[in-house]
Amino acid sequence: MSCAIIFFDDSNERIEFEDKTLKVSSFELSHRLTCRGFVFQEKKASRKIKKELPNASKLPPDAYQVLRNGEDYTDQEGNNWDYQDYTIPNEPPFSYAYITDTLYLPQLADRFAALKINTLYHETTFMDDLKDKAINTLHSTTKEAAEFATKARVKRLLIGHFSSRYKDLDPLLIEAKEIFSNTYLAVDGTRFE
Repeated sequence: MSCAIIFFDDSNERIEFEDKTLKVSSFELSHRLTCRGFVFQEKKASRKIKKELPNASKLPPDAYQVLRNGEDYTDQEGNNWDYQDYTIPNEPPFSYAYITDTLYLPQLADRFAALKINTLYHETTFMDDLKDKAINTLHSTTKEAAEFATKARVKRLLIGHFSSRYKDLDPLLIEAKEIFSNTYLAVDGTRFE
């Protein structure tokens, strides 16, 4: 397995990695040091081939991808193959976004909504009563992370990157859940399916 170190020299959203199953893009955040957030998007064909296919032996091999794309296939003899007879809808692709070390950037929420992000990790260095401190140190609050998750229409919010002043993290979770109920603490050792 190889690893690459990428040095960023601009603020544009950019694709960092892409193959037939995964796309990873990055975008600039707002912090005193250069920081970037990341979006990981699984790629799936729009439809799955049915396990039981009518006339499967007659289906040309090049028809499969056309049918998976949700299009009817016509072979060289003029026979029509209806994609609905051969495919079923696929589960939506999984996507994950990672935002840490940044001032609250609500303008990114619309972009995330368009990408249909399933799970969002967003920093919550401070609770909302320390919003001024969050602004001065270019960090986000629990309420801001929850508001972002709501605007971005994500399914699940993971919060983390907490200030060391918080020995008990439950108040941060409670404050975020007041706005976005499907919020979880991202603490060391926790696994999410």
